[in-house]
Amino acid sequence: MNNLLEHDKISVIPTFQIPLPAKNPRTTIVIPPDLKAEFEELCEKESRSFSNYVVYLIKQTVDAAKREGKLVDRTKGKTHE
Repeated sequence: MNNLLEHDKISVIPTFQIPLPAKNPRTTIVIPPDLKAEFEELCEKESRSFSNYVVYLIKQTVDAAKREGKLVDRTKGKTHE
């Protein structure tokens, strides 16, 4: 069969999941379906991916907290946008 699995006259090539190194850590959130749908619509209108927009919003929140003194700025020397 030469590395193919045959099932009902359909050839299937086995796939292997190889973990790829990620530049950034991954995280999972739980979000109500209606909120997710609305956020996806907003992402589309803003030409951003879901993940990109979430990171942007988190960064904005963290930067505001630093300016308000709620968080210590650990980046020392980097400016906030």
